[in-house]
Formats: sequence, C-alpha cells, structure tokens
Amino acid sequence: MDKNGEAYVMSTDLLCREYDPKLQKTVKVAYSYKPIDSFDFKSKHPVSINRTLAKLELERRYYLEKNIRFEIITDAHISKNCAHNLKAHRASAFYKDEFVEHEVRFINGFIDSWFAHQDISVREHLEKLKPKLGLGYTDLMALFEWGIWTHQIPADLEIKINPFRPLLMREAV
Repeated sequence: MDKNGEAYVMSTDLLCREYDPKLQKTVKVAYSYKPIDSFDFKSKHPVSINRTLAKLELERRYYLEKNIRFEIITDAHISKNCAHNLKAHRASAFYKDEFVEHEVRFINGFIDSWFAHQDISVREHLEKLKPKLGLGYTDLMALFEWGIWTHQIPADLEIKINPFRPLLMREAV
C-alpha cells in the first residue's frame, strides 16, 4: 500500500523453484520480465519509466522480505533457443495437478540418473526411472517438462533440448 492506502500492483511474471547448486537445494525465484525499451528515456515518458522502476523496487523488497530471490529479465537476456525450450516445455503447467505429487521424487531421481549417466539421452533417463517411480513414459515426460519449465532441472536452455540426445546442464549441479 502507498501512503494514501492505495494497493500497489506487482507484475511478477513467473515464480519458479530452481535447483541452486551452491546451496544444494531447490529455492524459489521470482522473475519479472520487462522489454528493454521500457527503460529507454528516448522512447518512453520519464513518468512511465519511473513508475516501472518504483514497481520493480517494491517487488524486490517484497521478495527480499520473503527470502525469495528476485530477478528482472529483459528481452536482451533471452536467446531464441532459451525461448524455444521454455515454450516447448510450458504445456505441462496446464495439467500439473495430474503428476505434481511425484515431482520431488522425479526431480531427485532424474538428477541422480543424470549424474550417473551424463552421456545418455533424456528418453533413456526416463526409461530408467519408469520402474523406480512406477510411472509411465507420458507422466515422466510431463514431469521432465515441468522440471525444465520451473527450472528445477538446471538444463542449459541455450541449447535446444532434444529428448533423443543427452541433456546438458547449466553448470555442475
């Protein structure tokens, strides 16, 4: 609320859970996307830019208080491959309630499998997990997509993900 009691509107675009290799655990991360030109005084009115910056500062403080990492992303941060990977894996979000109860077991199992066999394809990892988790391939693929979409599987999104090839991770997990 502002000094007049008016509610502020936050514009967080995505609240994710990501694996943090330094902390060796899954953490929440809030992302706010802004086009780079929304900060350009040559193309936008200064009042508009100042309002955008004030909102982002409110979001930053809010998430700081909640102990959630907050990041601002612009179109300068996202490559075509990254956008393709996220778009290709976002469909799982629409039916996550059907598989989310298996999320933690799957993420842990997939990452363990990846550590043991970094040279095998995503599909082969999923096949190895079928008997361990008692789930079918379709459910496992949905969980994999969910792990990519929510960044719990720290894949290198700059390289197109192909289920018939080995998955490259962002950094050593």
